[in-house]
Amino acid sequence: MISGLVINLTTEQAIAERALATIGEHASIEAGELQGCRLPVVVEAAGTEAMHELTDWLADLPGVEHVDVAFADVEQGVAAGPSEAERQV
Repeated sequence: MISGLVINLTTEQAIAERALATIGEHASIEAGELQGCRLPVVVEAAGTEAMHELTDWLADLPGVEHVDVAFADVEQGVAAGPSEAERQV
């Protein structure tokens, strides 16, 4: 399962830097470019439960104020085709 998240960090620079370092060390997380206090990341997990655990871990990190889910792949390997509504157009 792959998800796109936006991690909202504290404005306290030293605490935010420690959170960034911890996030950067996690093998399942690929971080994008920090935008102010927001860090976009792509997360890969074995399934829904593992993704919830990883998202909860991120939210509990000191320096992380909130985690927004921007995208979640719930198909788990199924190629997405056009929806029923798109096929009828």
